[in-house]
Amino acid sequence: HIDTSQLKLVRLVSSQSMADPQAEARGPPEPRAETLVELVRVNGSAAEATLSSAELAWRTTGAGRDSGGRRKLELESDVLGFQVEGRSLKLATFTRGDVTGAGRPPSPVGCGGGAEDRKRGEVAVEMESEEAAERWGHAIRDRFASLGRPKRLFFIVNPYGGKRGGRKIFQTEVLPLIDAAHIHYTMQETNYRLHAQEIAGSLDLKKYDGIVCVSGDGILVEVVNGLLQRDDWDKAIKVPLGIIPAGTGNGMVQGLLHSAGEPFSMSNAVFAIIRGHRRALDVTSVVQGKTRFFSVMMLTWGMHCISLMLPFFQTTVDNTGHPSQSFFCHSIVLWQYIYFTNLKMIYELQVW
Repeated sequence: HIDTSQLKLVRLVSSQSMADPQAEARGPPEPRAETLVELVRVNGSAAEATLSSAELAWRTTGAGRDSGGRRKLELESDVLGFQVEGRSLKLATFTRGDVTGAGRPPSPVGCGGGAEDRKRGEVAVEMESEEAAERWGHAIRDRFASLGRPKRLFFIVNPYGGKRGGRKIFQTEVLPLIDAAHIHYTMQETNYRLHAQEIAGSLDLKKYDGIVCVSGDGILVEVVNGLLQRDDWDKAIKVPLGIIPAGTGNGMVQGLLHSAGEPFSMSNAVFAIIRGHRRALDVTSVVQGKTRFFSVMMLTWGMHCISLMLPFFQTTVDNTGHPSQSFFCHSIVLWQYIYFTNLKMIYELQVW
């Protein structure tokens, strides 16, 4: 028996702004960065390079080259990470276009074209001195810091969901991009049902900038329940969550990438986390008696299925004129699902 009078939706209005969760998470805007200009060599070709607050651009200056061929990298949308090696500044890129040669530059963020998959590459900028390389390296590091990119992540990998490919996806699809972005990480696999909920419930959140699930949507729901059942749930709810598709339907990832104007792919999901792209996600809380649980995608409510097979006998007259009895069953099924869609926000999470 379900006492529906005890079934209620609890609403708690978040104090965070829905208008611009990115700006809210990052705080007040940083002072505009100084523009740097220097004569360099880009992938071996002489060029004049300019580093602004948002992009690294260069124009070739060597004889016989198209001096009008301006190339650029958007720091937010085209660069995974970088490192300084002596006089060289090496940028790991992840773009849709050829930014080093005659091809067109990468598509802007949010274009949603999807005609080209992003491809990894490298742009090597050779400076006149090691001091200059260090100066540019510090400047790019400051610009990355202003973007709110994560530096330390905790990965929860479900090796059993979907096609049981979570472990391989993490090794072959996630790690190469995470390493190129110089993100420190800890990984733990789930071993049984609700294990992810236990992990999220006891994790030292101060050590990480976010939690990423390499799984289907179910593990994300477990993590949300683990966070919101903590004693410090009001702080835990502010930890950004990410998801890499390793399940069957992967509806959450598809929705998040679509909202960012990106086609659905494993690498785009990883890159969205690296870039620190956040958006608000509503969470529903349901209380029935002393039981409470949380949902982020769909909430269903139902009664236990009661199937009553009731025999009926009907007296008829057959074609010989003799009375006969025919037996049939009438099945009465009591079953009801109520799908709650577009529910009011009660909590607000940040997801990548």
